[in-house]
This record gives sequence, structure tokens and C-alpha cells, in this order.
Amino acid sequence: LGDLEASAAEESEQLAQLTEQNEQLAEIVAALEHEYDRAEGHPGLIQAPQHTLTVPSADEIGRAAESFLARVDASMVKRK
Repeated sequence: LGDLEASAAEESEQLAQLTEQNEQLAEIVAALEHEYDRAEGHPGLIQAPQHTLTVPSADEIGRAAESFLARVDASMVKRK
């Protein structure tokens, strides 16, 4: 094997070892492989899997901050 092929084989083996050790990484790799297969093997069409992230509203953040500050104030009063 040439240098490039040998390096590719080493990288492939390292990736296999990492995915065996890390379930989350294995899921990401599987999702990328699925996306590649879905794009019919056109590398330019691969996209990272979309993860949904729930972001709290400004009101929810405000309530959480007020609650935290109230607890901090209450604990300071108890110490005096």
C-alpha cells in the first residue's frame, strides 16, 4: 500500500476504535453515514444531523434568575 492508503487505513482503524468506545460518537458517525447514503453518495450534499435544542424564553430565564437571586438573598439573611 502507498503512504496515502496506509494513512487512510490507520485513520479508519482509529475511528472504529473511537466509535466502539464512545456511544455518542458512534451515533453521530451513523447519522452522517445515513445522510451520505441518503444523498446517494454525493459528498457535497452531506449535512450534519440536525439536533433540536429547546431554548427557554426570556420570561422563563427572568423567572429563573429572580428565583435564584431570591434564594441567594434568603441565604444571606440567614447568615447574619
